[in-house]
Order: sequence, then C-alpha cells, then structure tokens
Amino acid sequence: MHSTDTSHIESRLFAAALETGEHWDLTAEDWSVVEYRLLWDFMAAIRAEYGACDTTLLGDVLLTRHGIDKREWLQAAAGMSLHKPDLMPSYAQALRDARHSTALSSTLANLAVEIGNPAERREAALSALNNLPITGRYRSQTLVEAMRAMLEEIDRRHEDDGIPGVPSGMATLDELTGGWQRSDLILIGARPAVGKTALMINLVTHAAKAGKSVGIISAEQPAQQLAQRMLALEAAVPAWKLRNPRKLLDDEWAAISAATARIRTLPVRIFDASAPDMAAVRIAAKGFQADVIFVDYVQRLKAKGEIYERVSAIAQGLKELARDLHVPVVALAQINRAGAAKATLAHLKGSGDLEQEADLVLILEREDKAATATLDLAKNRHGATGVVDLAFHAETMKFAETVRCEYYRTQPF
Repeated sequence: MHSTDTSHIESRLFAAALETGEHWDLTAEDWSVVEYRLLWDFMAAIRAEYGACDTTLLGDVLLTRHGIDKREWLQAAAGMSLHKPDLMPSYAQALRDARHSTALSSTLANLAVEIGNPAERREAALSALNNLPITGRYRSQTLVEAMRAMLEEIDRRHEDDGIPGVPSGMATLDELTGGWQRSDLILIGARPAVGKTALMINLVTHAAKAGKSVGIISAEQPAQQLAQRMLALEAAVPAWKLRNPRKLLDDEWAAISAATARIRTLPVRIFDASAPDMAAVRIAAKGFQADVIFVDYVQRLKAKGEIYERVSAIAQGLKELARDLHVPVVALAQINRAGAAKATLAHLKGSGDLEQEADLVLILEREDKAATATLDLAKNRHGATGVVDLAFHAETMKFAETVRCEYYRTQPF
C-alpha cells in the first residue's frame, strides 16, 4: 500500500471517527499524522469523562475549557467523511497494517513523536489544533432544495391536528407562537421567587400529557424535588404537605394516589447536576431523544470567564443545541435587580447575547404573594408578540390562563 493510499484512508477514517464517535479500538500509535495522534489522546480523555466523544462535544470542550473555538472546523472535517459502517472496520485494519508495514516504516518513523505522558500529549494536541491537515466542506443546499423542504414542512403542519409545535397549555400563547418550534431557543425570564420553575413544571406536564417526550436539564433542583412539585400540581395538593405528609387529609392521600398513577409513566427524563458545563448538557440532551428540552436555569450553567462571557457562551451553546438536535430548547433565565419594577429584554441577567440568540423571549411578572401574573411575549423572531394573563395558585404552584388576551402584531425581529 502506497503512502498516498494510507493518507487517504487515514483522513477518511479520522473524519468518520469525528462524525460518529466510533473508534474501533484504535490507539494514538495507529495514526501516522502527528496531529491525529495528539488529538486522539485528547479525545480519549473526553470519552473517559463523558462516555462518548463526537464532533459537537469535542468542539464544546475545547471552547468551554480551553478557549479554542474549532467548532466550524470540526463540523467541516466531519462533513468530508464518506462514512460507511460496513467498510470502517476494514479501513481501520488497513490503517493498522500500513502502520506496521516495512515499506512505510521509515516514513512513519520520521513522523513519530514521543511525548512522555497522556497529560503532556493532550496539551500538545491543543497547541497543534490550528494545523490539523483536514480540509472539509461545509454542508450546503440550493435554494430549490431549501424551498422544497420548507413546502414539505408547511404541508406537514397543514395536515397535523392542533398546533404545529409542542403545546404550552396556554391557548393565547400557542396562537401567538404555534407552540414551541423546532430549532428555536425560547427564554423565560423572571426575578427570583416569581415562579420560573413552577411555570416550567406546568409547561413540562402539559407537553408530556400531549404525548411529547420531554427532557429537563435541572441545574438548580434535584430530580426528586421536581417530581414532588409535579405531583403536587397534578394532585392539586399543597406542596408543603408533601414535605410534611402527616398533615395530609384522607381525600388528599386519595388524590395523590390517583395523580401518581396518571403521571408516573409520562415521557419525562431529568438530568440534575449542580452547575454542569455545556459539554455535559449536550451529552444529556442527546441522550434524552426528546421532542422538547427545558433548562433550569441559564445562569446556573458553567462556562469560563466573567459573567458576561459565561452567559454569552451559554446562550450561543443553547441555540446551537436547539439547531443541532432540531428541537425547541426552553431555558429559564434570571432578571437583573434593575428589572424589579417592570422587566424588559434589557434586564436579562448577564449578557445581551441572551436576547440576541433567543428566538422567543417571555418575561414572567408576578407581585409578591399575588394570585395573578403576566407572561409577556416580548420578542418573537417569527412575528406576533403579546401578553398572556395568568392566575397562580401558590400552594400547588399551578399557573393557568385567565382570559383570552388580545394581541398585536409587530415586524419580525
């Protein structure tokens, strides 16, 4: 086998590994290209930590932990792959055979590097990333193809019963938005103690009852607490009594039993971790295979830098997550103290990128101990905005639309 053949096989195999996250038990020493060897060790460390390593996760880890933004390059590199699962094991074996063949031994010896330990290799991989010798192509499509896909989506929506997106359970909001739409980033902002998480539980429960699979990234509360709040909502029993069950009345026990039977099989999965980074969020979200993903809440996610830089990176990461998985991502966000009186888009805490990256921004307003609230659709990239009036029952943490609201149309953002 000639060296040019080996180079072709090696680049295709490496690109396929980036694309699929499958590695066929190759080691760093099986690669003849020095940069591939170094990067392979770095990818192995990610696999050991997360149990997987694909193009997106690798790009996220490089950015969030090392400040190296190679996401577009990695996507282009993976895009050049002619991935054929039935041929990949043969390619891998051919690479091993070539690696150890006599004809190539001198060439490989010249390319080989000996770096002491895996930690040093990973550092070398980081410094070598800008010189990786893969030239890929970006995925593109013609206008005709884009229009065909768009018309097919319109036909699908026309044939579907009900709204085209994931329902919120609020008639006015669903009329304004068509439900939570695929690839959209939806932000729900509120001051502390207004009821962000309670509203999320209402939205999650309604979507799951409508047959949509739901994933929750909970960076604030453990899964057990979310389940408790969902049960209180469904059973219409004061949440504090679930924490002090000796106060439960007989009819409330019966309501809890019936509610448990109704919601225990709902398609909801919860990933709870205190301050996860975007790499962990992405791994969890991909594992959900959900129709909609909720994040509680943006400022609790971890990233490098000061608050502005962190929130900017997280906002971009959540939008990319929505696009890559082709699902709506509904993320809660805190409002700055300056927005305590009447919050606007400018009061989203930490970064203007939250407003810029989001397709929809909703502001939840409720006075202390008030039984009423408003949900202001302040930004809708797709058109209509408006305000939804809500009633709030504090003991069960139930939000419900009170009246059908008029709305006004604005120019798209």
